[in-house]
Amino acid sequence: NHTTTPKRQPRQIQTFIMVPNTNIGRTYLFGYGSLLCSKSRGITCPELSDRAAIPVMVNGLERTWSKRSAKLGMTAMGIRFREGSRCAGVLVPLASSKELELFDHREQGYQRHRLDLESIEKIDFLPEEKYEEHDEFIQVLAQTQEDNSSLEGSSDEDSVSSLNELDIWVYVPEKTMAPAKDFPIAQSYVDTILRGCMDVGGEPLVEEFLTTTTGWHPEDWEDPHYAKSDRIASVWINDRSDPVYTRGDPNHFRKHGRTFDKFLTEYISDYLPLRVDPQ
Repeated sequence: NHTTTPKRQPRQIQTFIMVPNTNIGRTYLFGYGSLLCSKSRGITCPELSDRAAIPVMVNGLERTWSKRSAKLGMTAMGIRFREGSRCAGVLVPLASSKELELFDHREQGYQRHRLDLESIEKIDFLPEEKYEEHDEFIQVLAQTQEDNSSLEGSSDEDSVSSLNELDIWVYVPEKTMAPAKDFPIAQSYVDTILRGCMDVGGEPLVEEFLTTTTGWHPEDWEDPHYAKSDRIASVWINDRSDPVYTRGDPNHFRKHGRTFDKFLTEYISDYLPLRVDPQ
């Protein structure tokens, strides 16, 4: 008997549902490092190139240099939950499970956590026009927060779940380690974040990023488990001439590097002198 192997059916891509009675999607990623930059996001998912991200402040998160990348030989941005801290970034709208999978693959070494909707708010120092095209989302967020608050402690699980209309995710490092000689902070990566900050909120967001981010030097870390060998004079390299970060844009670095250095000098002058050229 002759048998034929059935053709493999293409995997179906789940399209995320919309929030009922609105024109906005339900699923978002909170970008706080390189995901602030639309060009960097677009390299991972080209469909996002024309999709506007929403600037937000998340309370209870601290941005810190803490994710070592063995692949790139650098330390990337991380985040940790910390009461009293806050982190400005963007909510990136996703349209399908495939898009989410692309970012899960990109953010290897991170775990995806759902953010508490109560912790999210508009960035108060940005002008209102930054939110004009996101007005419907802001209204849904506020309404969802209000509804969840009113149902807190309710035994009616169906009512509570139906009101959690927004799924907002953040990538948190699985293991946090301070920058080190073999895993430095790369200026090409810093420039990518600064580019995103400028596009989203101009210099005020640049200032917020630079002054609230911790871990620019291992001595900033209070964890006694870090080896003394990691506490060297400098763990920050100026790699603009030969970028370590592969999703950066060397042409943009060259054009705007002087402006970015001006910001670094103004807002983190204690750290900039520690930056060195690669060996």
